[in-house]
Amino acid sequence: MRALRLAAVAASATCASCYLLLPLVPISMVASGVETTADTPIGTPARVHGGLALGRTDSGPSWAPADELPWLGIDADMQLGDTPIWATSCFGVGYSDEVPRTSPRGQGSTTTVDFGLGLRHYQAFGPVEPFVGVGLGFVDRRFTYTDPEPGNLYDYSFGGYLEAGASCAITGNFSLAAVARSYLGTDQSLAEQSFDADTFSLLVLFCFRR
Repeated sequence: MRALRLAAVAASATCASCYLLLPLVPISMVASGVETTADTPIGTPARVHGGLALGRTDSGPSWAPADELPWLGIDADMQLGDTPIWATSCFGVGYSDEVPRTSPRGQGSTTTVDFGLGLRHYQAFGPVEPFVGVGLGFVDRRFTYTDPEPGNLYDYSFGGYLEAGASCAITGNFSLAAVARSYLGTDQSLAEQSFDADTFSLLVLFCFRR
């Protein structure tokens, strides 16, 4: 059931990420010098990526033993015209069946969700394209307790993120990418205890390229 919930959240985030980038389509077309009319089809000569990410995220020792989480993520980005700059949206969710030792209650689980909007700069070297990125982010942490009594604690915060990685084309429409992403400045308070909610994630993405 938990896996199904995570899959549903990831699918919803995929759609949300794509819709968030849709307003950039006309901007991208203008930037690349394309004249648009009422009959112009939806699309752009610039490229679009959308990919599923798998990996791990580390939240630091204050979250042990729930500090290292398996991670499921979605990335979508769109090239702005013919420039090397891409608009990016990224979403991730991680889950642990433990809570931090510093948690105010007993046993339970920890769920972490993050979401970011930013910009990437790609530099092509043949089929390999290294990139760096920066953006604004949102991080939500939630404890679900089962013992000694059921309950939930959660908090969210806003901050920024930095990322670096590389994409390698497999075919004309598919690529593999590796990304290291760090969220910063996301302190949270749960049950009158302060937590550093920053995360550092290492992800591998399988991407569709258009």
